[in-house]
Amino acid sequence: MGYRIKTISDITGIPKSTLLAWERRYDVVHPDRATNGYRVYSERDLALLQELKRLIDAGYKVSEAITMLDQPAEPGPVVVGEDVPEQLQADLLAALLAFDRDAATELTDSLHYWSYSQLIDDLFFPILREIGDGWAEGRVSVVQEHFSSSFLRTQLSAMLLRLGCGPADGPHAVLGGFPGEQHELGLLGLAIKLALRGWRVTYLGADVPLESLSRFLEEQRPVMLIVSVHQTTQQHRLVTFARLLSKARPEHTRVIIGGRGLPDGRMTGVEGVEWMRRTEELLAGHSAASR
Repeated sequence: MGYRIKTISDITGIPKSTLLAWERRYDVVHPDRATNGYRVYSERDLALLQELKRLIDAGYKVSEAITMLDQPAEPGPVVVGEDVPEQLQADLLAALLAFDRDAATELTDSLHYWSYSQLIDDLFFPILREIGDGWAEGRVSVVQEHFSSSFLRTQLSAMLLRLGCGPADGPHAVLGGFPGEQHELGLLGLAIKLALRGWRVTYLGADVPLESLSRFLEEQRPVMLIVSVHQTTQQHRLVTFARLLSKARPEHTRVIIGGRGLPDGRMTGVEGVEWMRRTEELLAGHSAASR
């Protein structure tokens, strides 16, 4: 995944002018160039800059911090670009199930070592799956599930806001939940990933009525609309919704209906609407640089 300099600046808190100065003076990262000439930073670039910022905030000079990053890492809890530790996942899960907001907040305040994509895929979503499985098996109560989901929703929403919902000049993507759909955290994670890929994201949340969505499409005319279906939904209801949505969509708007709630088997028969079950499919090829 590639990040533009504004996104890197938003995530790390390092001003763009400072990033450029560090590149010239210290050769600290080596971003690629997109076809339009924009800098494109890698996940490793992001992780390195996050660690560099942490060291500087701890009182080291820039030159000292860079020297430390160039040295072989000593044993310790943090290595630039490492996987999210399983213990961190276990500790955050335990704090959430114990309704310990202070402990959970302290843990999430220490997450600047990892990229947003890592936090979504390797920390927050595995915890959500574990809680969902625990609820289904009777090990997790409804109130524990609600508390945990509320806390993680706040974390994901803050990520999207820190990204500014993507670059202002990016192609416009709109994301919302199927009417009656209450699950939205997967969709929120997808919104963050699209913003990281250069899309300007409008996130409508769960349970978006068809009439309101149709009117919004007519007024805003986005490049792409993604409607999330998490709960199992009857095929005839989905097809009826898709046909009405297809009539309302602007000609250039790509409409995707996706999620685990789609029936098994291939959904067809609605012109102008694509059906996808997996988030990975939704992300494939959706870098704004290709638009």
